[in-house]
Amino acid sequence: MRIYLETSVISVLFDEKQKEMKNKTKKFFELARKRDYTLLVSDLVYTEIQRAPEEKRQKIEKILSDLRLESLDTTDEVLNLSNEYVKANLIPKSYRADAIHIAVAVINEVDVVISWNLRHIVRLKTIMGVNEINKKLGRPFILIVTPGEVIEWED
Repeated sequence: MRIYLETSVISVLFDEKQKEMKNKTKKFFELARKRDYTLLVSDLVYTEIQRAPEEKRQKIEKILSDLRLESLDTTDEVLNLSNEYVKANLIPKSYRADAIHIAVAVINEVDVVISWNLRHIVRLKTIMGVNEINKKLGRPFILIVTPGEVIEWED
């Protein structure tokens, strides 16, 4: 299974206020190693990580290097698809990066996007709307879930 990791999945590992999310994310990474999932990120994930404070950024970079991630590029095709999601009011224009995360995964035919962004990414309006647009444009269906849902699915 090819799984795209949106930035919140990695950053939650350093959020002491989100203990349950943090624990589920750790379990997800254990499962990903056990099941030999292909984990993917985009250049956007690395750009967002660069904005973190130095100490946190170094810890995140260490985790990323241990995960054997494959990196995907934000191409013009990705930007065009993300614009469709924004134009459809699935994701606010000011949060266009969230649309780009999804579009990167769709363009690269990833199976699942995982995220802890429940406001713009992992929500029914976004999931249904993204897949409606994808169908109209001849793009593949994409699952968008939390790491916890992947764990439950595997149980």
